[in-house]
Amino acid sequence: MAASAPKAARSASAKMAVGRGSRASSSPALLAFVFFNRKIVAGMTAGAIKG
Repeated sequence: MAASAPKAARSASAKMAVGRGSRASSSPALLAFVFFNRKIVAGMTAGAIKG
């Protein structure tokens, strides 16, 4: 029987994979916000002006 990694090591690697996945999935939205921040704020304030 092959020796397997201890449960704590498997759990840590699974948590690292989840962390990498969450960073990878949130990066495009964050980059879009950074590049289009001025346009987003301008659109929000233009919609808020009454008149």
